[in-house]
Amino acid sequence: MKKSIGLYALMAVMLCTAACTKPEETIGSNNGGSTIPVENKRIIVYTVDSDEGARNLQTDSEWDAMLDLFCEYAVEGKVVKFYNMSTQTRYSKNGSASKDATTFTTRDRQEMKDWMKTMEKAGKTVCVSYDPNSGTYHGSAYATLPYTLNMSNCYTGVMECVEVPETDDYTLSDMVPALRVSEDSVLILIKDGYTMVCGGDMEEDTITLCGTVETRHDIHGDSYLVLDISAADIASLAGIWSLEIMTITQAGNTTVQSPADGETFLYEFAEDGTASLTRESGVENGSWSLSDNGEFCCGLLPTDGCWSIHWLTDNTLIVSRTDYETENTPVIYMIQFSKWTN
Repeated sequence: MKKSIGLYALMAVMLCTAACTKPEETIGSNNGGSTIPVENKRIIVYTVDSDEGARNLQTDSEWDAMLDLFCEYAVEGKVVKFYNMSTQTRYSKNGSASKDATTFTTRDRQEMKDWMKTMEKAGKTVCVSYDPNSGTYHGSAYATLPYTLNMSNCYTGVMECVEVPETDDYTLSDMVPALRVSEDSVLILIKDGYTMVCGGDMEEDTITLCGTVETRHDIHGDSYLVLDISAADIASLAGIWSLEIMTITQAGNTTVQSPADGETFLYEFAEDGTASLTRESGVENGSWSLSDNGEFCCGLLPTDGCWSIHWLTDNTLIVSRTDYETENTPVIYMIQFSKWTN
């Protein structure tokens, strides 16, 4: 019999995630050169369904126009996800970001834009979709990545409990959580290879989940669909990543640093836990790992310690961490990597 995990563990990951490409410009350098402070500027990375992009916005009016465009995309039936690389993430006293999810539902576009602005200011990644049947916008936001998305398929529906299909591995009459995406289509949820079981109160709000859909068959030969929403794993992070930019925030002031022209910082994370950093001055070797709570740990990064993962796709990795130089002066580092393709 396959193992199962409770629905409460599932509810912590019922969010959509995002992807991005590198910003349109680089600022300063991270090898001792000058840096430029970020004022009322936003570096917005986003996806609209599978289309990826990034924008450097200079004014609040540009940001307002972009939010209007995001809402319009949602009305067209697309799932929109975005994150502000230049926003100071809110951290607790121990330096970790809150993992609480925030959801919002409204029929009013301005209310939706106001909520999106609030979440952006709080340093959260935001996902927006639209239900044409009810004329309702649905939003979810989170501070750190609840699960890895290295695929682009997202599905919007209502959570419910359904009977588990009978298989050679599973013949109990348990009820399992599923996402109903239409009147006659449900996606049974699995995570890390396990079928989950229902428990506690089931939320009936419309939500968007991302993952991989597979067709399976029960012992009678009947087909059913599952949605795999697996968590971050070693394979998702393994590969060669190029450091694109790093933001440093202290006392409310943010600067952006990037490699000098013609210089690259290439990090290779192997599945066996070894790591290397290749740059103009040579190669440095080390190790890396994922902590039990999903943080990315590697001593080769600009500051030693473990980093919270905000975005992770096939193309982009964004991480952050907080150091305390004094008890009341946190310094927040955020790094954007791009998958190296040369």
